[in-house]
Amino acid sequence: GTISNMTMGSTAGLFANFMLSDNKYSILPYGDTDAFGASDSAVIRLDSKQDVFLPSVGAMIHLYRRTPRDLKWSMSTGVSISQNQAATYYLGGSAIFGRTQRIILSGGVAGKQVKTATDNYKPGTIIPMNPDDVEAIDFLDNSPFKVGLFFGVTYNLAAGTQPTGFSSFLTNQ
Repeated sequence: GTISNMTMGSTAGLFANFMLSDNKYSILPYGDTDAFGASDSAVIRLDSKQDVFLPSVGAMIHLYRRTPRDLKWSMSTGVSISQNQAATYYLGGSAIFGRTQRIILSGGVAGKQVKTATDNYKPGTIIPMNPDDVEAIDFLDNSPFKVGLFFGVTYNLAAGTQPTGFSSFLTNQ
């Protein structure tokens, strides 16, 4: 095919992110306790129950072949923001339903930075201070990108409008 058969569209909507939540930890008493039941040290434990699902709101750009069909397949990329205001990036495929009022179902690979324990405070580390005081220590750090999966439901923002800008340039070549 030629570039003149290709078009771009933008959509916005809701995303479900999987395996991209920040790690969660507990600070537990460790070792001997004094007469008041206070421990003199603490240990960091990775919580066994981690969030698997993280909702977010975002936008996608779709590149697809222009056809008169009501169902089109596209390559898609996008970005969203979750409740902790961290950006998640997407790359995948989409099924575009409709001609002007388009509903798009997308899925693929997602990536974002997640909070995890620093090298000095990995799970199992014993800290020589009362567990109540450990929370003042910032033992979480942003790690490099973690890769997970996403599913998105988005809606065509420019329903019934003519392509403009870069999209117009691509479709009119």
